[in-house]
Amino acid sequence: MDSISQSAGVYVITNTVNDKIYIGSTTNLRLRWQQHSSDLRLKRHRNSHLQRAYNKYGADAFRFDVLEYVMPLFVHTREQYWLNKLKPFGERGYNIARNTEASGFGLKRSAETRAKISASKIGNQNRTGMHHTAEAKEKNRLAHIGNIVLPETREKIRAGNIGKHLSAESIAKRVAKRAREWIVTSPDGNETRIVNLSEFCRERKLSASLMVAVSKGKRSHHKGWKCRRYIPE
Repeated sequence: MDSISQSAGVYVITNTVNDKIYIGSTTNLRLRWQQHSSDLRLKRHRNSHLQRAYNKYGADAFRFDVLEYVMPLFVHTREQYWLNKLKPFGERGYNIARNTEASGFGLKRSAETRAKISASKIGNQNRTGMHHTAEAKEKNRLAHIGNIVLPETREKIRAGNIGKHLSAESIAKRVAKRAREWIVTSPDGNETRIVNLSEFCRERKLSASLMVAVSKGKRSHHKGWKCRRYIPE
């Protein structure tokens, strides 16, 4: 996990068993992956689709990759680009919200619910006595002047990330590569090349996660079956 950069960027979490993906963005990639890992391990992740998959396949079945390093200001814009491009929804992935502006992972709030939330915020302001006067607004503006990223700073960040950015072509190749083929060997020694390991195992009442463990050398076999990645010559 220490090898993951603390830069801002767009990331993808891949289920290596069925190749379904989850796309997100953050201002700190390493911290975000730590949060995902912790929430999934404690079974409290907000994305129920991803949590169920994690419960079924286990931690070893999931991989974290950086799709693109970007300036913090543009993380949501670039996340939307990758959501539109890779479409990680339904059978293809675990994302629920199709728009980065949607809150609650794509859960729509009724007009009544929005009104209650608005009323509760007004109540909080009245209780605390917080009023945004002209003086307070000016102080807030001055306090944030130091957070402006100068052109020289942006160039340094860009130069520092040269070689880390993945082009659209590279990402497309990586996504295509995720649809990896497998070589499975039956207990009687017959080899078969397949694409969907999850479906193959389901039809034969095998554990896809254990077959992946076999392919990684963590197990010698699973119910007599062996498995390895197919690597084109």
